[in-house]
Amino acid sequence: MRIDLGVHLKAEKSVLFLITGLGHGGAETQVVRVACELKKRGWEVSVVTLIKPVAKPLIQQLSANNVMLKSLELGEGSKLRDLRLINRLLRILESEKPYVLCSFLFHANIIGQVTAQLSGVPRFITSIRGASFGSDKRIKFAKFFHSFDHITTLNSNEVAEKMIKEGVLKREKTRVVNNAISIQKYRRPNAVRGNERKKLGIAPDTFVFIAVGRVHPVKGYDFLVDACAGLKGKIKLLIVGKDDNSALYDNIKKSKLENFITLLGYRVDIPELLAAADALVLSSVSEGLPNALIEAHAAGLPVISTRVGGASEIVIENESGYLVEPQNANALSKAMQKMAQIPKIELKKMGDIGQKHVANTFGLAPIVDQWEEVLLGQNE
Repeated sequence: MRIDLGVHLKAEKSVLFLITGLGHGGAETQVVRVACELKKRGWEVSVVTLIKPVAKPLIQQLSANNVMLKSLELGEGSKLRDLRLINRLLRILESEKPYVLCSFLFHANIIGQVTAQLSGVPRFITSIRGASFGSDKRIKFAKFFHSFDHITTLNSNEVAEKMIKEGVLKREKTRVVNNAISIQKYRRPNAVRGNERKKLGIAPDTFVFIAVGRVHPVKGYDFLVDACAGLKGKIKLLIVGKDDNSALYDNIKKSKLENFITLLGYRVDIPELLAAADALVLSSVSEGLPNALIEAHAAGLPVISTRVGGASEIVIENESGYLVEPQNANALSKAMQKMAQIPKIELKKMGDIGQKHVANTFGLAPIVDQWEEVLLGQNE
């Protein structure tokens, strides 16, 4: 049954973003950045989460920009087939009457698709943010549900081609919109570097690698620990990200690298921590378009990354950084040792190349221009 919510009465420049949660991940950060920028451009914008939002900085950003935030309050142990989710979303759609419903991430995409078919919302768009759905069951779900999208967006050309090749998506209904970043947010005066290193107890002549991302097997931190075991010289690694268990620390301790690797946990001062570092390293096993690489280049840092997802769309190989094969601790270690021995003036050149590339490719204004075109169905 299709329910007419009178959505055609709403202005075209109105969108409701639906996302699984509002935690500390890259997808959530992108939704908030785009939502706030669209609001500044005169759009009517709201954000709805399936589960209760927890990332206070993102919640505060939405509030500061007068973007409505609501949750469907999916409880622990609840199932996607719980009809209350759809009913709650239908009520919100009836109240907000957006022209576009745009969902992000696997679970929100499914709930959004079902609700879009029932509600009569004029335009429904989904967004895939990773290179893999996981199980075969999820792949089958994705193939079926994405066949009903008006448009499916992805943040990486490489991932888009993979999805099209595997038959999950149709090329004519697929659009790539890169992640957006505000370059100015990551630029820091030189004095910040010294101050941050002092806070962290790091000597001025120590080469500092930084890794940014939640502590999860997909981030490949165990390979990174193994890579660090073979490094020589005054080198230190900072790992920044939410950690729900002690497995990584136990591995670091077992490898006798407690003085070499520091776990900083979840932090909101990423630009300052990047300023304290000399290079970023990303050891992921799988990615979509890694925000950590974009942020590092925005801060003027060279990077080392595994060749996953859209990493090659961010890193200009051998110019702004190095790419190595995933799950290869030896290759990662060699790349880190090589970078740690590069003269500072050459490191700065690499960082400058990366910063220029990111500004031209992932700048906030041009990316949100592309989002407006997709949301309004222009150039289709």
